[in-house]
Amino acid sequence: MTFKLFHFVDDNEDFLEFASALAEVEGYAARIFSSPLAYLEFAASEAYVLPTALFSDVRMPEMNGLVMLDRVREMHPDIRTAIITGFMDEGEKDGHCLYLRKPAQPEILIRMFEQFSRCVKDGPDEPKIGCREADDRGYFRIDCWECPAVVRCREEAA
Repeated sequence: MTFKLFHFVDDNEDFLEFASALAEVEGYAARIFSSPLAYLEFAASEAYVLPTALFSDVRMPEMNGLVMLDRVREMHPDIRTAIITGFMDEGEKDGHCLYLRKPAQPEILIRMFEQFSRCVKDGPDEPKIGCREADDRGYFRIDCWECPAVVRCREEAA
């Protein structure tokens, strides 16, 4: 796994272009998908390379993003996931590493890229990986739940 590759799934083409361009400007590679079904097909293929993280919208016409993420996790249990959406119930955040409310600000996405990259490079149990506010203004912020990789590290250490 590389710590320089991010996948994005969203039915909003403008967001996909924004996220992809921002990732590339920051020195990361990005692969974008406007369809959760197309992403599932790709994730099941031999061409699939586990990304640093998979970012997904929740509300999409073909399939709910949370359902897609569950199916991807069945194929790739170690995948790190981030939900980026303007609409979400509190319970839907569980089991995903990061959550960001839309509209996503560039500086916050950059911090998410950095945090996921550190997690892959240094390991999820590294203390400096911890979750924290991403926006000093408090308007947009990264909310962190129990990332499956962090939970697994804690269980193995116990």
